[in-house]
Amino acid sequence: MNDTNRTLSNPEQQEAFKRKKCETQAAYRKRQKSSEKPTAPETGSSTQGSTWNPQSVPQTGPSTRGPTRYLDLVSGVRGIQVHESADVLAWPGGLRTIVPTLIRDGQNILHFDEKYLRSVATYPEATPSSRYIDFLSKESYQDYYDFVTAIRHSLSVGRPVVVRNFEDTSSFTFTEDGILRTFGISPNMRVDIHDTARRAKVFHEPHVVGTMSQLIAGINNPEECQFVLDIPLTQRGMSGIKLWTLYFVTDPTLSREELKDLIDGLCDPDIHNHPHVCAETVYLYPGDLLIQPPAQVHSVYTPTASFSIGGHFYSYDCCHLTEIGRRFDALLNGRLTNQVHHHAFETIVQMVIGLPRSNPNRSLKTHSIVALCLMVLQPESYKMKEHKTQLSPVVRRAQSIAKEIINTLGYGAVDQYPYFAKRNYLDAGETFPWQLGLEQWQVLP
Repeated sequence: MNDTNRTLSNPEQQEAFKRKKCETQAAYRKRQKSSEKPTAPETGSSTQGSTWNPQSVPQTGPSTRGPTRYLDLVSGVRGIQVHESADVLAWPGGLRTIVPTLIRDGQNILHFDEKYLRSVATYPEATPSSRYIDFLSKESYQDYYDFVTAIRHSLSVGRPVVVRNFEDTSSFTFTEDGILRTFGISPNMRVDIHDTARRAKVFHEPHVVGTMSQLIAGINNPEECQFVLDIPLTQRGMSGIKLWTLYFVTDPTLSREELKDLIDGLCDPDIHNHPHVCAETVYLYPGDLLIQPPAQVHSVYTPTASFSIGGHFYSYDCCHLTEIGRRFDALLNGRLTNQVHHHAFETIVQMVIGLPRSNPNRSLKTHSIVALCLMVLQPESYKMKEHKTQLSPVVRRAQSIAKEIINTLGYGAVDQYPYFAKRNYLDAGETFPWQLGLEQWQVLP
């Protein structure tokens, strides 16, 4: 769980903060109302591929991108790390990459990935003028509290956040020595390697067991195309480049059933026509940070040798989006994600238990908190097959707190609250006095 609690003790500072927040919200609403509705492009499922030699990339991007951002991602890759026959693909903004290529018997066995990527490369590059993505700079805020608050607001309305040059990663090298010195990762660490040659034969069984040393050794081998999606360590830093495509629903008032079918279709590689959807691609370079809200449909292409970090957190501001993602994933038997979060229910229970002692001045929204209560009061609706739900004393305590919150809203049961009515699913709701009625859970034992 990611949560920030700090009380502004200075009344003038508190008033200035509230004013700034209102101005930000007003500007956002104005931008939403004035924007034209975009056309819905074709989309597909995610893919990840090739590698990059950072020693051989001569062409640079425009200065508006900040520090040097390379546009030529072909030099040093084709003929060295990927087969010399790999085609070059042009992206918006002048970016050039090779297409996913792995040659067997004279044929590219990654032809499906290539076809998908050619479609994705037609989507516009995400820029600070994006209708759907917020580009923030930490230098624009008084301190990290205001910065995090701005991020929380963006995520609460379903807007991903991009922070350019968040961290200096220039000293990191993607080598055995680099991962050991920077992250303490042993080259002998056992990992599940996603092998694209195996995936081409048996799509649902793409993994082979190997070590980080073997993965790194294969970077300059055109006969291999492998990657590791998850290393069980808390990490930071980034090396290489990722092209992160984000898909957005242009009509957020779709019914839940329509929304579920739409998202399911986006994750189906055989469906290419998606009404009510548009997409933008964020070009992520070393040191950049992307934070996406819960249930954000995305696909990723890695055209260079890349070592990047990722994390998963929960927020009181985004529970209405977390609820949708968890419910749809349960209904669709886990088809919407490539990661199983085994302790999601336990984390959400602790979030409810922590509410009585949270910052009382924090604004929480009705739809988001009702969604949190739903996930605690009706856990079976969000349970994956491999998970077990036990009604322990801790769970019962959380359920009692959740029921009191629903009572505060004026409803006798969570089912009576119009949470599932047709509405904008990105709307977190109105601010309400969530602290009322929770005093009994603030008493120390």
